[in-house]
Amino acid sequence: MVHFSTTILVFAALITTGFAVPARRDVSQIQNDISNIGQTVEKLNTIIANVLNDITLGLTGGLDIRAAVTSLEDATNVATNDLKNTSPLSDGDADGLIQVLQPVAKDIVDTLTQLIGTKQLFDDSEVDAAILQALQEFQSDTSDFQAALSGIIPDDLQQTVDGINSEINDALESVLETYGDDNN
Repeated sequence: MVHFSTTILVFAALITTGFAVPARRDVSQIQNDISNIGQTVEKLNTIIANVLNDITLGLTGGLDIRAAVTSLEDATNVATNDLKNTSPLSDGDADGLIQVLQPVAKDIVDTLTQLIGTKQLFDDSEVDAAILQALQEFQSDTSDFQAALSGIIPDDLQQTVDGINSEINDALESVLETYGDDNN
């Protein structure tokens, strides 16, 4: 009898969560998510600088870079999920969001460009392939973020967002090309 009651309780909980409507997010939550991405980029940038300044970090430094890129993926996924649960933005809210996004995007581009300089430290190592894999996953997550962002931005501001996205995509392609040279 206890087993039957537990089964019904578990089944009821699954049905309830399956029909639950995700909470809608507002622009301030998205701005916070983008700020969190920015903080994660700063951590990655610090790790890259440390690795470039102390080449003896070797494998440890490479693993730290991979972990930081994975953290960046996680922060991007949180923002993407919140974007998907946000109603289309007004021009004012979208402009405010773009003001938060632009400096973070610049930091992402700068950090990815700096990451290119670490490649020679990890040539012919397992770390090289691990960083490449993390970057490929980050590229996929970034694409999802960009699609979700484009879905809530008004048409008249879409060109601005497309320009930001293009800069990030170009930097991602460059670092992927650099890290992919020996792995493809």
